[in-house]
Amino acid sequence: MAITLRPGEEVKFEVGFHWSVFLLAKLAALVGVLIILGGVFQYLSGPRTGQELGFTTFVGLLFFLPFCYRWLQNKNKVYLVTTQRVYLEEGILSKTQREIPVEKINDLSMHQSIFQRMVGSGNVIILTGNDRGIGIKDIENPEQFKTAISLVSQKRPPAHF
Repeated sequence: MAITLRPGEEVKFEVGFHWSVFLLAKLAALVGVLIILGGVFQYLSGPRTGQELGFTTFVGLLFFLPFCYRWLQNKNKVYLVTTQRVYLEEGILSKTQREIPVEKINDLSMHQSIFQRMVGSGNVIILTGNDRGIGIKDIENPEQFKTAISLVSQKRPPAHF
């Protein structure tokens, strides 16, 4: 986590990513395991070359790449609600950071598909000023995240013009 808290600032909520984020990647990894096991069984059951086993293993390992990428992608995301801002950081090789002062937040919305409702995940969209919104997808407890932002933004004094 690369955030440096300001004086008097404290973290109120940290977003966790739901296991369903990895669902398709895990399915691909399972296919990879089955390909590798199939290659091993073929190698052991008959006259096969080590080259065939190596190729099958290579193809099976390729199916692990989506899982590895998705894991790295989510491992390198940080979404926090503090008493002063919402902090967003993401990126594997290059980093993108965004800070949204709570007094700039105009609206919050939450969306859950049928599947997300069944498993307890969802998406939260933060609207500020005239932008199209910042979406935070596939998080655990989206209602709690939305509520944490609402509570922090209600405690801020109104901006003076």
